Amino acid sequence: MASIKKICKERANKLYGGKFPQLVEKRLEKELDLIKETGTSALFETAYEMKKLASKNETLIFFRNAFGAPLVSYLLGVVNLNPLPGHYYCHKCDYAEFPVVDDDYTWCGPDLPDKKCPICGEPLRKDGYSFHEKLYPEMGKDADHQIVLECTRTLVKECIPDSFTELSEEEAIERKFYVPHIKPKEPRERAAFELERRMLKTNGARKERMDRKYFHVMDDDMDVRVTCIMNPNLEFLEALENSTHVRSRDVFFDDKKTFALFNSVQLLGVPRDSIGFDIGTLGVPAYSSNATVQLLKMVKPTRFSHLIQCMGLIMGSGTWTDNADKLMKEDGISLSDVITSRDDIFVALTAHNIDEKRAVAIAKAIGTGMGMGHDVERVMEAMDVPEWYVESCRKIKYLFPKTYIVFHNAVAWQIAWYKRCYPREFYKCFIDEFADSELKRQIAAGANVVAELLDKYNPDVMDDLGKEMLVEYPVLMVANEMYVRGYQYSL
Repeated sequence: MASIKKICKERANKLYGGKFPQLVEKRLEKELDLIKETGTSALFETAYEMKKLASKNETLIFFRNAFGAPLVSYLLGVVNLNPLPGHYYCHKCDYAEFPVVDDDYTWCGPDLPDKKCPICGEPLRKDGYSFHEKLYPEMGKDADHQIVLECTRTLVKECIPDSFTELSEEEAIERKFYVPHIKPKEPRERAAFELERRMLKTNGARKERMDRKYFHVMDDDMDVRVTCIMNPNLEFLEALENSTHVRSRDVFFDDKKTFALFNSVQLLGVPRDSIGFDIGTLGVPAYSSNATVQLLKMVKPTRFSHLIQCMGLIMGSGTWTDNADKLMKEDGISLSDVITSRDDIFVALTAHNIDEKRAVAIAKAIGTGMGMGHDVERVMEAMDVPEWYVESCRKIKYLFPKTYIVFHNAVAWQIAWYKRCYPREFYKCFIDEFADSELKRQIAAGANVVAELLDKYNPDVMDDLGKEMLVEYPVLMVANEMYVRGYQYSL
């Protein structure tokens, strides 16, 4: 525990100076106290060691657990998302600034306008995604104490310490590991299962299922269990890094030209009719479906936080269609007010003076598909929660915590950035990653062959197509866009 505290203090000092802001200090102490209270220091120490072993791939990992201490996880380097409110800091001196932006918690660091350090004149860095300081500690107290990582195959090879023992899936089930493809029976286990199920759908083109590996080690009398899930979108991002020699950690989330891809096809330099898609995000995880096009057309995103909220609506179930879409279109409810994450529910309920612990329980129940119940509805009514909000909660079947949403949106944005800056490498890596050998051969045969294959996907015959052809369709859409833009693919 002492080593965790020391590492976190040193990193905070490096980021925010020797006398870092009180907001940072208070939150860090609170999270460290929680880790001590729950006896989970071994998990953080293990994750930290894994991260050190995989340092050269530091952006291609998502540590799903330890929601109770997102700032500790960030300062340890286990995750790359800063949970603090949107803020500025100077990498050369001790200056830090936490502005209040319209009292809107949905704002994040990348949304802030550019600014120079008032002390040394250097451009300030922008960070922070507002993972609520009271929500996550409450979640952490009830967390299942094991590590679940999303990563690449390379990372698994490099980040597992020699002291760990690999287990078979049967052994993992016996030891009560999280095993992704087995549908859980208990409500508290559904979140992780649902995440993988929906992640398989986020890029249209997808692999049949995510591979996974299981490891364990005894540490301070604690059986540390690790489930590593190989995420195909992270595999794609790793391929882009290797192809361009540009690390995704160097991609900023406020690039105006990348935003253009989420609004139209203008940046691609081709008519939308020629690619069969109205925006420039074909091949970008979660942003490659017609339903997503309708969402983006309505939102017209200009801030990174807009995309975070869009991702929450995309990843969730019962969140957009016949829910947020109608509220925004017909009732004039703003994007910042509709429900996109469990955090949104917590913030809205506590704003209506509902007890924090109860607000956490309600957000979790709604988010995991267990619903509200009449008692909760009566509480909301008594505390003057608007009827439209209560009705929106009733329609939700699944909802993610903001931490998941921001991570997956960051990956999507980074991939979109590569598409803007390195289109040739983007198309090559996409096809290599998501097409089988026969489809690669057909795509390499040229634009005419791709056009002929796409003709098979006439809407009138889509229902008669086999599963494999439906998986091929998004790859062919990207290949067609590649040829329309004048790029080539070769084996």
